Amino acid sequence: MNVRTKIAIIVPELLPVPPTQGGAVETWVHEISKHFKLDNYEISIFSRPTTATDTDITYHYIRWSTMDRVFNKIKNRCSKKNPLRHIAKIQNVYAYSNKISRILKKKSFDIIYIHNEPNLINTLKFPKGSRVVLHMHNNHLCDRALRFFYKKTIKKTDKVIFVSQFLRNEAEKIFPQYKNKFTTIYNGTDTELFKPYDRSNINELLSMIKFDNNCKYILYTGRLNHDKGVHILIEAFKIVNKMREDLKLIICGTSWFKNEKKDKYTRHLEKIASPVKDSIIFTGFLSHDLLCYLYSAVDIFVFPALWQEPFGLVLIEAMAAETFVIASNVGAIPEIFRNEDPNTLFPSGNITELVKKLIYYLDNGEIRKQMAKALRHNVINNFTWEKVYNNVTSTFEELL
Repeated sequence: MNVRTKIAIIVPELLPVPPTQGGAVETWVHEISKHFKLDNYEISIFSRPTTATDTDITYHYIRWSTMDRVFNKIKNRCSKKNPLRHIAKIQNVYAYSNKISRILKKKSFDIIYIHNEPNLINTLKFPKGSRVVLHMHNNHLCDRALRFFYKKTIKKTDKVIFVSQFLRNEAEKIFPQYKNKFTTIYNGTDTELFKPYDRSNINELLSMIKFDNNCKYILYTGRLNHDKGVHILIEAFKIVNKMREDLKLIICGTSWFKNEKKDKYTRHLEKIASPVKDSIIFTGFLSHDLLCYLYSAVDIFVFPALWQEPFGLVLIEAMAAETFVIASNVGAIPEIFRNEDPNTLFPSGNITELVKKLIYYLDNGEIRKQMAKALRHNVINNFTWEKVYNNVTSTFEELL
């Protein structure tokens, strides 16, 4: 391409890029942006403000107004069934998109690349001639209450990318007339950051976790909410812990990324963990700079999701670190493991089966290590940021 392709990348209205407060979508955008800037693309990122920026990328930070913050607090305090939650969400999205539209009006972009917030497509005002790409990281398009609106949303897009075949299949069931617009591009991870580390590197964590060479460690990392099934893991751990004294469980994360206060579910986890509190460590939020070492320091990573997981980015991070993984068989999780040993998966919510797998793999270290090597090989072959980037740019080139 002789003329640089101009791309506006728009993330949802809550978190910033770079991902200083966490967020899988924001991490995805940040990582792919590193590749865009090395190629013949001119990118502009629209997100909430942060101070950590990349000088080679144009950022348009959409500041929170007082009204935005009020409505966001209302949304966070309401249950999913409360109509006020949806009203507050609409206000936040509409105010966010209005501010972005004012910027888009003054600029020209070849591609408007919207991540995980289909409502933005109905509220944004796009420059003439722009191609619109929607990238879905979750199953929002299948929301029953909004399907009528999302039908119009998809009609306005030129392409819809899904992070798993599971998500794509769900959308095709509801919107079969638009399946030709749909494509699947799996997520990726940094296999140079998430990799096996020497024990000396684990000292980076010693201020927080005192690793005992005589113990084995089980890890969960991710958001702490009911859908993620962390309580299932704790209950399984309590059973296994009675059989072995050389076992610790590390739970890493908060209810909503960085600086989040303890909510009702987090307090519930601490309560059910209290009988074995000396064997369970709650770390809170950890940045990738520390998390990469933590994956490498443990023996087993467990991902006990209860909901239909759309992908599971932490799974490929752990696999890249050459850590053995046990996960529930829901949503897109089986796609990640592909042809690996199906015994790494257990029926979602089944404590008994999770206990059996933990005991077996704790007792069979050589099998665990061999399978962990195969898992890293799987990630290197199928789930790198380079592969994601090549697939995304191929999709863009088809539209231009």
